[in-house]
Amino acid sequence: MNRIIYIITVFVVMFSAGELLSQSIKGKILDEANSDPLVGATIKIEGTKIGAITDIDGTYAIENVSPGKYNLIVSYIGYQDKLIRDVVVSGNQIVSLDITLKTSTLTTEEIVVEATQTLSNEKALLTEMKNSTRVTDGISEQQIKKTPDAAASDVLKRVTGLSVVKDKFVFIRGTSERYNTTTLNGSLIPSTEPDKKSFSFDLFPSNLLENIIVSKTFTPDQPGNFSGGLVQITTKDFPDAFSFSYNMTGSFTGNTTGKDFYTYDAGESKFLFLNLGKDNGGRELPSGIPSTLLKNNNFTPEQLSSYAQLFRNNWQQTSKTAPINSGFQASIGNAFKIGKVPIGVLGAFSYRNGFSDKEVERNLYNTDYIQLNGYKGRSSEFSVLWGGLININAKLGEFNKLSLKSTFTQTGEDETEYYEGFDNTVYLSDKKLYLTKFTERSLSSFQLIGNHYIFNGLTIDWKASYSESDRNEPDVKTMLYQREQGTNDPFYAALNYNVGNDFS
Repeated sequence: MNRIIYIITVFVVMFSAGELLSQSIKGKILDEANSDPLVGATIKIEGTKIGAITDIDGTYAIENVSPGKYNLIVSYIGYQDKLIRDVVVSGNQIVSLDITLKTSTLTTEEIVVEATQTLSNEKALLTEMKNSTRVTDGISEQQIKKTPDAAASDVLKRVTGLSVVKDKFVFIRGTSERYNTTTLNGSLIPSTEPDKKSFSFDLFPSNLLENIIVSKTFTPDQPGNFSGGLVQITTKDFPDAFSFSYNMTGSFTGNTTGKDFYTYDAGESKFLFLNLGKDNGGRELPSGIPSTLLKNNNFTPEQLSSYAQLFRNNWQQTSKTAPINSGFQASIGNAFKIGKVPIGVLGAFSYRNGFSDKEVERNLYNTDYIQLNGYKGRSSEFSVLWGGLININAKLGEFNKLSLKSTFTQTGEDETEYYEGFDNTVYLSDKKLYLTKFTERSLSSFQLIGNHYIFNGLTIDWKASYSESDRNEPDVKTMLYQREQGTNDPFYAALNYNVGNDFS
């Protein structure tokens, strides 16, 4: 909840700090052939001394332009000059104008221009893949916006050569998730699973993404600790002017919405009307539970009985009507100046929840086709996914940029399962199985990035990052009841001396 309050506070500050600028012309100057930004290109208003020079990102801004109609002259060494006629500037308006230049056919000495291109649009991403020395595939923000995908795991299903398992993990070229590596904005991020090296891509809401690129071969500039593939996640960059977007989503599933849905008596933390996918403390171990392993040879039966009574009695499963799945996404950004320093700020937030109910049938057969067990039942799951990012950048002069990128995501899955059937592995018996399980996961990432253009194509790029992944499964409950098959005897709990071993 504190993180949400922090995000909202930053949004409010951004609204107040994002002053409405007077008339201006802003945009990027790019190479027409490959969409690379052109650093140091000149753009000016014809017949005046008013103009600007592009910075390290190929971005320019002509400020304080009086309302009227103008012609713009764009020039860059090694490229053909370009005249753009009749650019109309109205009162209190920011004109956004991206310009492409063609290389000059005039023969001259070789001139090398290096810059970092934006890969948020489909054309630029395809050009990057075509010119890359690696075998890569990917998907851009422009393509993501055309899909109903809610999480990065849904987005990755559209990338060639990938398989998404359990709606979370990525298999690349047939290799499992443990052989793959994931980066966020160029920095390695930790595993989200406690018992294996893997990353759960359902942690990332899709509206926070600029692109996802998957490298399937090795190059010296990439991490070398993968044999399957490298998944590179890039979050959204910074706006050139004030922007705001908001949308809501709703969906239903035929076998779940409006029908019975299994649940149990346990709560989750909320902020206003939003379920945060975090335990509200009701699943925590009681304070009276000792640190010593709860086993028969450590305690007397009376002691074990007293400890058992400390736990919350919420074993009973209940049912309710499943509502529709819902969610919303919001983003806000602005560009302004503090003194003479241009500042760009972008904030985004995404939230969705979903209900899933499945009929499940499980059967186990021996090699001689004798059935060992058979179960039928239902599995109900309520899931929550929310996350946000706050990115801030400052341009110090024309050729230096500092960026601070912070990302947080949280997911929670609440499962309730019930099965009944028979088991013949030891002796023939009727059985009933109950399961309640809650899993919460979170990922935090903070990055400080510097880009510096020196001279003659020499650049210095550096970054410092911190990432943390957490997973918690409080109070997992399973219970098995059984009786001899063919009788009307009451079911009894099948317990053994290992019960309680998880509480230590």
